[in-house]
Amino acid sequence: MSRESRKNINSVLHDIKHPKKGPRARQTQGTETKFAKPNKWAVRSRAVIIGLIVAVIVTSSGYFANSSGVFGKIKGSFNEWASGRHEGVAGDPVLSSDVLVELPGFIGKIGDIISALRGISVGVNDLNNRGLALIFSGTGGDEFLQILKRIHTNLGVLNRIGFGVGDKIPSLSLGEGVGTGGSIGDTKNLEKGLGAIINFLDVEENRRIVLLFQNHSEIRPTGGFIGSYGDVVLDKGSVKSIEVDDIYTPDRNVKYKIVPPAQLQSITMGWGARDANWFFDFPVSAEKTLELLEASEMYVNDGVRFDGAVAINANVVSDVLKIVGPIYVPEYDVTLTSENFLLEVREEVEEARQGEFAENPKQILALIAPTLIERVETLDEDAKAELVLALLSRALNKDIQLYFRDAELQEFIAGTPFSGVVYELGDTFNGDYLAVVNANVAGGKSDLFVSQSIMLNSQVSLSGEVRNNLSVERRHFGENEEQALYRKNNQNFIKIFTARETALAGVTGITPKTIIPRISYANSGYSIDPILSAVESTVSKLSGTDMESYLESGKKVYAGWFSTPAGETRTLTLDYSREELFIGDGAQYKFVFDKQSGVESLFRYNLTAPPGYVWRESGNSVYSYTEDSIPGRLVLNLTLVKEDD
Repeated sequence: MSRESRKNINSVLHDIKHPKKGPRARQTQGTETKFAKPNKWAVRSRAVIIGLIVAVIVTSSGYFANSSGVFGKIKGSFNEWASGRHEGVAGDPVLSSDVLVELPGFIGKIGDIISALRGISVGVNDLNNRGLALIFSGTGGDEFLQILKRIHTNLGVLNRIGFGVGDKIPSLSLGEGVGTGGSIGDTKNLEKGLGAIINFLDVEENRRIVLLFQNHSEIRPTGGFIGSYGDVVLDKGSVKSIEVDDIYTPDRNVKYKIVPPAQLQSITMGWGARDANWFFDFPVSAEKTLELLEASEMYVNDGVRFDGAVAINANVVSDVLKIVGPIYVPEYDVTLTSENFLLEVREEVEEARQGEFAENPKQILALIAPTLIERVETLDEDAKAELVLALLSRALNKDIQLYFRDAELQEFIAGTPFSGVVYELGDTFNGDYLAVVNANVAGGKSDLFVSQSIMLNSQVSLSGEVRNNLSVERRHFGENEEQALYRKNNQNFIKIFTARETALAGVTGITPKTIIPRISYANSGYSIDPILSAVESTVSKLSGTDMESYLESGKKVYAGWFSTPAGETRTLTLDYSREELFIGDGAQYKFVFDKQSGVESLFRYNLTAPPGYVWRESGNSVYSYTEDSIPGRLVLNLTLVKEDD
């Protein structure tokens, strides 16, 4: 392997370098290392994360945070109502007047409803008390599945009765208005989704899932560079085994030669799993990553086929530490906390890789695993619920993304906030769409010290045209960092996703850059990937600019290089428009912003109505939205109304 390729290896599991003698210098996150064969503690430490991910899938599918949660409240309120002791119905967040209107039709079924709610509550309590232990045991899969099946059966009872609480209970409703999708807020979808999870796990053959550890300090379209991955084998609902390795290991053991995306051709000759998350739509990137992994000699000779992928951003580990508490690592005389994890933990793979590939720094998770496992397994009920909710929050923020090849399960996942799916506008979409997507290409780990703010000013005309002025500001504040990887020029290929019908009027701030491929692909026996080819075949150079446009995920993308040197701030501006919108009294206007995983941005949005109209939601001609931490998907549903004379 060339030295250049090693420089692009990044850390997600954060191995640390060997201790040096004398006073300990501050350690910061560095480059990626190849993992040695995991020992039993390393395996169990990853099992903790896997178990928590499984818990996220299960709990989020029903929003079962704990036994005193939503269904417990419903059951308690129902008992009070049935006994004539319920008061304050109008203000009750659980049994609203809308629910009580339907109750007379359920009079004969009250016993069944209460029994089903009690069964769900008991099942959730079992998951809280024993779920993690069953997942970690390696042999508790059947028992874990039985708990899920009991919950599923009771959901079915509620649905057959017609007691659809999902759309009546505010705390269950996670509708698109808050940017999260609606599948987990409807009991029928909950039953279907939980059934899909059960069917996926309840098979005789083992399931194999790939964990993709993404490092947001080197941002890529789905959340970060995939420095490491885990090959997880599930037996029913329990982790049977897991092996973690450097993503370069399967990439080194390949015979295929595939032309990489044009923007990567100056840093790598071939396309591998390490760069497969080039597409903003997570299912597309996940499927491509699985395909390239399976084509490696590590797996192809044994006919290995993976069943799905779970992407985890590095800050998920920080959240776990926040709940279980600081962990002291005596081998390096360092205490790891949620605040210092990313900066204190690092490895020096460059030095290690000058020797044999087996000579790698020790794995930090292998060292903290005994304490981590003990603390997770001994958390009290409230702390376990807090941990699950923390992971759920990360999933809502796109720091955890799921993809499965099982059609039934993926159909359910696609309707949740955890899918990483790009929003589909549809033929009758009346409004606007935006996504700002960055890709660090040979920019070191500088994204850890880059802040981003986005401002979109939009003006709707009476003719049905929306004119947009977009401003993206990026500030690189890593100029004083000790590590050169953080001080590097943040060399960024930016993609602005818009509605397909938009037209660009002007752009400023693009960084001119010429890509010189390392080889001539036409004469070197390289094949062309059909998905990548379909995208690149639509590329059009935009005259008078250093940008190009193309189609991806049904969107028009304006793309170009937008780099920021350390200690500087750069701004990119785009003027573009979309026509043929429906304008009139009562017209619905929808704005959708898909967030990039791994990138936190300040977002300001100002939308001006056509002359003579106001937005019902703001009461005037301008609707404004400002947020310094936008959700995974922001959906604003607005209504035009004629202004009073």
